[in-house]
Amino acid sequence: MQPDLGFCSQCGAQGEIGTKCEYCGSIISDSQLLGNHSMIESWSDYQLDGFSIVCEKLKGYTDVSEVQVLKGNRSGKYGLVNRYGNIVIPCIYDQIMVYLDYHLCTVSIDYKNAIYDTDGNVVIPFGDVNPMGVFVIQNNLIVGYNTIFDLQGNIKVSLPSYDRIVLVSELYASTFPDARCLYDVESGDQLLSREFRIDKIIDTHLLIVNKVFDGFTRYGIYDAVHRKFVLKLEYSSILKQGNKRYVARAQTDQNNGVTQSITLTFSVDKNKVVIQKQDIQNMQTGSGIGCLSMLSLILLITFSLCWIV
Repeated sequence: MQPDLGFCSQCGAQGEIGTKCEYCGSIISDSQLLGNHSMIESWSDYQLDGFSIVCEKLKGYTDVSEVQVLKGNRSGKYGLVNRYGNIVIPCIYDQIMVYLDYHLCTVSIDYKNAIYDTDGNVVIPFGDVNPMGVFVIQNNLIVGYNTIFDLQGNIKVSLPSYDRIVLVSELYASTFPDARCLYDVESGDQLLSREFRIDKIIDTHLLIVNKVFDGFTRYGIYDAVHRKFVLKLEYSSILKQGNKRYVARAQTDQNNGVTQSITLTFSVDKNKVVIQKQDIQNMQTGSGIGCLSMLSLILLITFSLCWIV
């Protein structure tokens, strides 16, 4: 004889009527609040007694979402409900974020994290694989604290980082939130150390990188495939001027009291930097000849005043 099944009014889990809910310990009742409904066409019209829809915990776009985040009004915890009105993940979690485009969601409870699919199946279980920080799903990959997984939950690579990582593209990762270091997602190699900061990617393998020298931030362009700078770290700024067209500016003081200003215009094509124009201007500053000229002027004015007196 099949047991009579009911639902937990605290978290929505299904179980045998009169027994304790395996998730939250409440008594399973014979409430018919859930059950199979016809497919929901508008979540704004969908109501479920004891629970509420929380739409802001969704990422991605679709006309009518297959699932929605559910919050237990009594428990204050989060779960997942599908378009048939069935709770596929009980409302027992402190946080839940649904990535609609991947049909996956991140869940956390007591500062521990896991990955479920939107049918309620475990993809990456709670455990030691990601003990610090939450999971993020981006670029067709699941990113843990310093480990990257494929969408099936298999480890793709573990990076030698003591900081939480984030993907800057499908191929490269950096640290979160300050974008220090650069890692190759395929090989797991560290390409740049913490003294370098990733500014932006301008082509598949070309990145604008900066580094502080003697209190001044200098910018250059790093080729991650050939692992070298194709534009040295000597520019005070590198700014986009058009479609794959950039302007780099630098200013340096020469030993002879001259300040040299360089303006470099270049484009990016097939992961190569193509120099289009370079302007160099020299300006006399307060040293060398300029300093002697200023001193002569001061002496002349002083002598004139003495003569008048």
